[in-house]
Amino acid sequence: MDDKLLSCRDCGAKISKNSDHCPKCGAPNYVRKKKMELLMGIGNLICLILAIIIFIYLNKHFKPILHHGSPRARPAAQIRR
Repeated sequence: MDDKLLSCRDCGAKISKNSDHCPKCGAPNYVRKKKMELLMGIGNLICLILAIIIFIYLNKHFKPILHHGSPRARPAAQIRR
C-alpha cells in the first residue's frame, strides 16, 4: 500500500498519488498536476493535428468549388435554341 502514497513536498506528510492536495497543509500534489498537464498537452496536440488534416482535406477536395464557384446561369436571351 506504500506504493500508492508519496510525501508532500511542503510538509512531508503522506498523501495519495490520486489526491489533488495534501490533506494536512493543502499544497497541490505536483505529481498529479504534472500528469494532468501532460495529458492536456497531448490532447491539444491531437486536436491541432486533426484540425490540420481536416483543413488539408477540405482544401484539396473542395478547392474547385470554393475558387470557381457554381456555373452562372445565362440570361434567357443568350440561350441558343
